[in-house]
Amino acid sequence: MASPPLIEFRQVSKIYGESEAAIRALDHVDLAINAHEFVAIMGPSGSGKSTAMNILGCLDVPSAGDYIFEGIPTSGFDRSQLTLLRRHMLGFVFQGFNLLSRTSAVENVELPLIYRGMAVRERRERAREALALVGLTGREHHKTQELSGGQQQRVAIARAIVTEPALLLADEPTGNLDTKTSV
Repeated sequence: MASPPLIEFRQVSKIYGESEAAIRALDHVDLAINAHEFVAIMGPSGSGKSTAMNILGCLDVPSAGDYIFEGIPTSGFDRSQLTLLRRHMLGFVFQGFNLLSRTSAVENVELPLIYRGMAVRERRERAREALALVGLTGREHHKTQELSGGQQQRVAIARAIVTEPALLLADEPTGNLDTKTSV
């Protein structure tokens, strides 16, 4: 028996505003993505990509339709359940990095592990390993403002992968990387 898709939209719509001012960002979207698939959602500005990503990341909810994660509809989840889903199953690479400016690269990468309650030694080791994966060995203790834009983006990627999430969501994750690094 086949397992359900990792994530699924069933007739998902998202409407902002009301009556004449209503904007339909998503209109009855169906989508199914299996575990281990790599999918890019592309389209022009204003086509609903960020809205879809926000719903997939449980940062927003659909106006209509169902978002199903690992076979479970999320529509019945309360805020704390959505927070737990984000904390334990999702990784985010935001276009604007969203790094803490007064902390080091390794401390930024450790942040999701702190929320999981992981012991200091283990989270520090995992954060260093994630930074090594993105080519930042030796830059672990540099503050955000001491890193180039491309290095900051790689810290954001390391922070997203350090928890080994079931779903990794990325909003233009290579936009600030140089050609050699982004390939």
